[in-house]
Amino acid sequence: MKRTATMARAAFDVLDKKDSERYSYFLWLKFIICNLLFITLFTLGIFEGWVDKLFGKKADVSWLKTLLTFDALTTYILVMTLVFAFGLFISIKKVFVTSREINYLKEENPPRFSRVAEYLNAIRGADSGTRANLHHILEDKWFSRLAIIGRLSAVLVLLGFLGTVVGFVMVLSGINPGLVGDTNSIGTMVATLVNGMGVALYTTLAGGIFGGIWLETNLHILRVGGSDFVNLLGEFGEIQEKTRRELEE
Repeated sequence: MKRTATMARAAFDVLDKKDSERYSYFLWLKFIICNLLFITLFTLGIFEGWVDKLFGKKADVSWLKTLLTFDALTTYILVMTLVFAFGLFISIKKVFVTSREINYLKEENPPRFSRVAEYLNAIRGADSGTRANLHHILEDKWFSRLAIIGRLSAVLVLLGFLGTVVGFVMVLSGINPGLVGDTNSIGTMVATLVNGMGVALYTTLAGGIFGGIWLETNLHILRVGGSDFVNLLGEFGEIQEKTRRELEE
């Protein structure tokens, strides 16, 4: 029992200390757990048939045929999915880069192409004010590269709202006041109404989930990880510079 408790405590030590020896693994841990949770919910949606409804897929029609029909809802959701997939790919890439740079903090001679080596070379021999300015410049550049994920998230939310407008336009365009009393036209108008409301609701849902929740959560993880990396690099640089000056004296 004591051994199990010791192992459990050791496994969660990574949550208590953010240093270059542990933090890169913690960053991946948070990112993987978060995205596995979203993937699990998405898989559940597939089994429950929610994804089929989202893409306007009918039970007796294959996915290939559904995508090739170029239905308004299917095409619109497909475009949103591609935008999301691009944002997710960039998120994975940024997590990899951040984790790799944190790992370089453990090396005596980090690769010259790394942000760590570039920063250490830049602050070598510089005074405290210059080092602080260089650190701020590095921080600005680092977070500016994350801005694309935020923009893609905003685009997805905007596409969701535009889909809502398109859906309501479809609803209004399918209603002819002069034919309201015509029983032969009611079926067509109801079908147009249902189709338009489906586009409005499902595009809003997709934009909110893919952009407002999923990508935004990944962006938050990257911002926190980037902030910790920049702070760790600043501390590491100060230690390296102090050590170098002591050796010169």
